[in-house]
Amino acid sequence: MSEKVITIERLKSLVDRYSVVNSSGYDPDVLLNTLLDSIKCVVDCEVAFLLVSIPETGDFKIDICSGKSNPELKKFVIEKNSAAGWVAKHNESLVVNDVLSDSRINKSFLEKVNNKIKRILGFPLMVNGSCIAVIELINKAGEKDFTEEDLALVDIFGHQASIAYQNALSLKKSKEQ
Repeated sequence: MSEKVITIERLKSLVDRYSVVNSSGYDPDVLLNTLLDSIKCVVDCEVAFLLVSIPETGDFKIDICSGKSNPELKKFVIEKNSAAGWVAKHNESLVVNDVLSDSRINKSFLEKVNNKIKRILGFPLMVNGSCIAVIELINKAGEKDFTEEDLALVDIFGHQASIAYQNALSLKKSKEQ
């Protein structure tokens, strides 16, 4: 993707939402829920998922969901041969504005959700240089494509959120000792 440019209004929104994430306390679970809600608002998409890897298989499960979605989705397994798998393997963000034409998209999952997913923006949640989860944003509002600006926002937000999450994990670990 080319140079990433962010408008002042969206940058202000990002800073405001990041303040909400930082004030959510140091409980890692609360922080992740707040993070997902915040990034969904900043990018203006329909749904945001936090996908975590299943260690035995490398596949993914939906751990947290923000937005309108079917609660049954948490029961689905998303194969490692998917957009989430690609993001986790490459530790890079991914924008797919036409899921049907992209080979990284798991078509069987699309069928399970009645092909309601049209666009995906995925990015890694990194801790200590390793991808611990993948956040996927689904279907930008108004049936618009995800943009360079959206990608720039999630890259900034994701990096800062990863640091906050890592700090929350460290604090929780020290309190437990």
